Amino acid sequence: MLGSYLKIGLRNLVKNKVYSAINIGGLAVGMAVVILISLWINDELSFNRYHTHYDRIGMIRNLSTNPHTGLSQGSEHQPIPMAEAIRHNYRHLFDKVVLAWSIQDYTLNFSGKNLKRAGEFIEPQAPAMLSLRMLKGSHSALADPHSVILSQTTAEAIFGTADPINQNLRIDNNLDVKVTGVYEDLPKNSRFSQVGFFAPWALWVSSNEWVKTASTNWGNTSFHIYVERRPQVNWPTVQAGIKSFYLTNSPEEIAQIRRQWKSELFVHPMSDW
Repeated sequence: MLGSYLKIGLRNLVKNKVYSAINIGGLAVGMAVVILISLWINDELSFNRYHTHYDRIGMIRNLSTNPHTGLSQGSEHQPIPMAEAIRHNYRHLFDKVVLAWSIQDYTLNFSGKNLKRAGEFIEPQAPAMLSLRMLKGSHSALADPHSVILSQTTAEAIFGTADPINQNLRIDNNLDVKVTGVYEDLPKNSRFSQVGFFAPWALWVSSNEWVKTASTNWGNTSFHIYVERRPQVNWPTVQAGIKSFYLTNSPEEIAQIRRQWKSELFVHPMSDW
């Protein structure tokens, strides 16, 4: 009986070629669209999930209201002293507080070979916070101010099959560093996927006079602060806890300005990036 149905079906397909082509083509296109949309949705929903504690990681941001125009504006750039104030005064909320310079392109030099890669100068707790999967070295690999950790593809591009550990590199023909770790490439749907290397925040500070000056300057808002909340604390508690940060933790002149601008501090969770 099944064979009979197949014969009848094939006969109808052949008899109505145009109608059959339209129906089959439409079905194929529809299925392809559904598959593509499903892949896109899965990619969006899995964004940053590579990081084990992605639901506890966030970036410090602020929101202010212009007293002259009434317009609200936010920023992810903060002053360096804020990190230490958060680290000291909000230890009940956060496990980790990490300062970083923005991701930018640099040139890595090794034995006359130059390779351009995106990199980020960041504090030593970053590999653990981001749960980098270390192929060589450990999460403490950025403890030395003159260290650097490379992504797997960056390490292979520079050293081939040779062991990169303890090899010396120069960043922008200016900063001498030693390779102390290699981490698995981050997936494309991670904020840090483009980063080919991480280098110590302390090295960035020591090699830039303006950053040294900014270390005590609340007016220079050029830096990123990443945080990881404690597992027993939820985001609403965190947000309520740091909302009035400027009024209680910043110098009086900064507090006055922030009061005028109705500035509030908050954490933008990685799960919402």
